[in-house]
Amino acid sequence: MNLLSQIIDKAKFGITNRIFAGFSNKYGRRGYNAGKLGRFVTDWLNLSENINKDIRESKERVDLRSSDLYKNNPYASAYKIRSRSNVIGHEGFKLQIKSKFPTGEYDEYANNLIETAFEKWCKRQYCTMSGRFSFVRVQWLIQNQLDFYGEFLVRKIINVPLSQNPFGFSLDLMDPQDIDVTYNEELSNGNIVLLGVEIDPWRKIQAIWIKQKQLKDEIGFGSSYYSNRVRIPADEFYYDFDPDHPKQVRGMTPLANVMLSLKGVDRWEDYSLVNAAAAAAKMGFLIRKSLEGPKYLGSSKNGVEEVEPDGGKYMDFEAGIIEELPFGYEFIGYDPKYPHEQHAPFLKSLLRKIAGGLGVSYNSFANDLEGVNFSSMRSGLFDERDNWKNKQTFLREAFLIPVGEDWLKWSLMSGALSPLSPANFDRYNAPYWQPRRWPWIDPLKDVQADVIAVKHGFKTNTQVIADRGGDIEDNYRELAREKTLQEKYGLKLGEVKDQLVTQEVSGNDNPEGN
Repeated sequence: MNLLSQIIDKAKFGITNRIFAGFSNKYGRRGYNAGKLGRFVTDWLNLSENINKDIRESKERVDLRSSDLYKNNPYASAYKIRSRSNVIGHEGFKLQIKSKFPTGEYDEYANNLIETAFEKWCKRQYCTMSGRFSFVRVQWLIQNQLDFYGEFLVRKIINVPLSQNPFGFSLDLMDPQDIDVTYNEELSNGNIVLLGVEIDPWRKIQAIWIKQKQLKDEIGFGSSYYSNRVRIPADEFYYDFDPDHPKQVRGMTPLANVMLSLKGVDRWEDYSLVNAAAAAAKMGFLIRKSLEGPKYLGSSKNGVEEVEPDGGKYMDFEAGIIEELPFGYEFIGYDPKYPHEQHAPFLKSLLRKIAGGLGVSYNSFANDLEGVNFSSMRSGLFDERDNWKNKQTFLREAFLIPVGEDWLKWSLMSGALSPLSPANFDRYNAPYWQPRRWPWIDPLKDVQADVIAVKHGFKTNTQVIADRGGDIEDNYRELAREKTLQEKYGLKLGEVKDQLVTQEVSGNDNPEGN
């Protein structure tokens, strides 16, 4: 090989090495691009590896800001209303007892007796110690706590005098903000307190530490400083939150990830309103172009110039009035021309971002039905309702099931469910908490789909009725009663067969043609 060929080969080898080295540096590095450092992520370095540390540093401020948004921001207030309406509903969760005999048959007598007694206890004079809130309203307030603070706190009151409460069991609504988030300590029994919550080595909640308060302290409207704490054991309260991390000990409001955006919408609309008012007023400035002539003291009325109290010089703007300026002054108009055509699209973009963060449909959240069709509304509502169902499941497991068990135990022991025996507690403790369900989006097609599903065995009548928020036993019992009434009065109702119900569901899911 001659010298020229060797030089060319070496050059090719060097170029190839540099190419592959660059390729390796650009595409073959280890780790994630999301973890790289650079000037574009310099403001993304204040990170934490401990969820409870993040909560400790933000909890009090976030709770205060959340309360402010729910009180003053119309979009946050709308979310609170929708949350209460969809998770709880106007009737709340309904208790259905499904206890059975050892033979597998339902114990209808015990089930009806327990359900009737529970409806009585749900009245406000028995449900809460204050005598103010029925059980439906308790559910509303707990959902409010979950929305405001991401957690709820209710104290159980047992051994209530039977002369006051025949069930011997009641509830006392508490404020999660009373849990002392500043208290963190290692205890002598091996437990630790994090953010006011005492947990054991398995991270099971053993107690909460709340700020010690007395009724008279409320005269100060919350301005007092509380240095003392009270320990409440775990078997005396219901406390929970929907965690994002298995080691999390306190809850955070669902507004946390959209809070700044909500405040931004507030500012945007406030500033837009100010600009719109300024544009409508057609304001301006007085510029003195000449030193000659008299000084301008202010607007004149009836030929007399008025001096403003702060020494400023102003003109009054009134419809249809043209004012003559003094010699040497020139009026320069100020017209911000705002809001302009970009206001609505920008606001819609912000609200879409917020609705996505809250897991709700933008159209329902922003009350914006412009440009939507049947299919898009249907799809959005299905996703949103799945989110409400998740919240219903959490509330049922975290609050309703434990309350139902404690109420049943103390009601059996107090004799409120006589002749049922406390010895059969395990058999009677078979609750089903029926949550709120929603009306059909397209009633005809949904009924058709259910009829076909039941016909082919994909669903049962029990499932279909439960999906609509009902109970099959109550439904059949009511149908039997109606049939008896029809026979009594010689009526024959409901004999017209609707052939549409038995038809197969068509492929067109857009009956409006949109």
